Amino acid sequence: MERYQIAAAAPSRKGPARDAIEALDERHHSRMRIEPSEPQRRSRNLGRVLTYPEHEFGRQLRNQRDAQQQVLSGNAKDADFPELAIRLARENVLAQRNGYGQALVFLRPDYAGDNLHFLDLYLQKLQVRNIPPARANDVREAVELAAHYLVDTDWCRGAPAASYVHFANKLSKHADSEICRLALRSIATELLRPGALHRLNGRQAAMLCNALSKAPERPACCDAVSGLVRHLRSHGLIPTLNAQDMSNLLNALSKWSDDGRVRENALELARRVAADAPLRESMNALGWPSRSTLSRSGLTKPMRVRRRCGWPNA
Repeated sequence: MERYQIAAAAPSRKGPARDAIEALDERHHSRMRIEPSEPQRRSRNLGRVLTYPEHEFGRQLRNQRDAQQQVLSGNAKDADFPELAIRLARENVLAQRNGYGQALVFLRPDYAGDNLHFLDLYLQKLQVRNIPPARANDVREAVELAAHYLVDTDWCRGAPAASYVHFANKLSKHADSEICRLALRSIATELLRPGALHRLNGRQAAMLCNALSKAPERPACCDAVSGLVRHLRSHGLIPTLNAQDMSNLLNALSKWSDDGRVRENALELARRVAADAPLRESMNALGWPSRSTLSRSGLTKPMRVRRRCGWPNA
């Protein structure tokens, strides 16, 4: 990839900077640099440096965006990743000016659906097998940068629930990171918007529940999972779930077994499993349900719960 070198404009001594780029340069020199190695957290500073007015970077930014979108869409060899994905975040016009040293220029304001699509592709390129140990920290940093766009900008808000499914699933693989859990909370908040779950199918709902369960300490995630199960029940989608979907749902619900809404939803799903012998056999083939998961869901305590669900005694 071409490495762009852009000279920073010197701050004017005769009054305000001539344009927003010079103002950005002045802020860069007048305050402490925002280093990627700082603890990742919600930050007003990051919210400023990750976003930009479209007109300020003109043709160069558009060309870089188009080139990066083509790379993410499959025009580069998989063997070039994750190194190439890391370079995409560092070698661009915004990253060299914003005082943070990283930016994802393949994103743009007001295109939430497209942004989520490309963020999903970006994480896919980062999550290759056999990542060299020397690159592990760089990969984690790149994943957390993607998460910041959900937490610190509004560029991914307002999209239909289905747009978040695959990105949330990939973020959940990094749930040991605080910023990734905050990003899952941001997705949960989006799912709670009126009408957000329109046309969401059963498998998509199950995948979202599984992803959000990786941030069980966030109340919004619990609320969103309860809303997703209500969506499944009210739209008659529970009979469409296969063994993997049902396993994902029950595992997700087990993370909030003390919540009354969640327990009732778990019992409703258990009734579905009890009434469908082929489904139970398929779940057994997957090695599920485990006794510990059932216990956390409240489905093995005590025998009267089994009778209430219609679960077979043997």
